[in-house]
Amino acid sequence: MTRLLALNELDSFKQVNGWMHSSVPCAVDAWADYYINELKENFSSTLEIGAHHGKLFLVLEAVTPLPIECYAYDLFEDLQSLNIDSSGKGSKVNFIENVSSIAKGPDRLIPIHGDSFSIRHSQLPHRYSLLSIDGSHTREHTCFDLQYANDTISPGGLIILDDFTNPHWLGVMEDTLDFLDNSNRRIKPILAGYNKLFFTTISQASTTLKAIDSRIPQHLNRLSTLKGHVVRCAFSPGHSAICSRLSD
Repeated sequence: MTRLLALNELDSFKQVNGWMHSSVPCAVDAWADYYINELKENFSSTLEIGAHHGKLFLVLEAVTPLPIECYAYDLFEDLQSLNIDSSGKGSKVNFIENVSSIAKGPDRLIPIHGDSFSIRHSQLPHRYSLLSIDGSHTREHTCFDLQYANDTISPGGLIILDDFTNPHWLGVMEDTLDFLDNSNRRIKPILAGYNKLFFTTISQASTTLKAIDSRIPQHLNRLSTLKGHVVRCAFSPGHSAICSRLSD
C-alpha cells in the first residue's frame, strides 16, 4: 500500500475538516506513480489555492517527493474580509496542526496569506507539478486561477479544480466552460468526478489518462465509464459518484 492510500485509512486524517470524496486520493496516487516513475519528470513545487484545514493538501503533500516545497495559499483568518463568496473559512492554526501531525515532511510547508488575485506578485516559484484550485468560487477568481494554473503547470503535471459540479457555486462551472473555449490554452480536462475536475497539459493528456486508467483501483474504475464532453458528467444523475473519462 502506498503512503497516500495508507493516509486515507488514518483516523487522524479522516477527522480533518474538509470536503473530499475518499476516492480522490486514488486518482492522485495513480497520476503521481506515472509522473514520477514512468514519465520521470523532475517534480516541481506543489501548490494549493484555498487550503482550508488541509484535507486535500495532505494528499498532495503525500505524493510530493521530499524535500520539494509545498505551498498553501489561503486567506486564513486574517483576511476573511476578502472572502466575498463565503466559500469556506480556512484556519491557519488548524491547518498547521494537521500538517505537523500527519504530513510526511511538515517542515517543507510554506503557508502564504493572500487572495489569489495577488498570487503572481507573491514569492511563489510559479512552476508546479501539482496544483489544486479551491479558493474563491466566483467566476472572476475561477478565471484567474485557471489561467494561472495554465501558465505555470509543468508538462504532464496535474491540476485539480474543486466544486466544478457544485450547484451552490455555479461560477466555477460557468467560467470553466468559458476557459475551455480558449484555443490558446495549454491544459485540458481528463477526469471529472467526486465534485472535481482534473486537468493536465494537452501534450501529455492522452498518455496520462491511459496511465491513470491502468493504475486506478478497480472499484473506482467501475465508476468511471462515462465518456464525452465535460458538461455531461455535470448533469448526469448521481454525478457525485462518477469519475468520468473526458475525450473531448
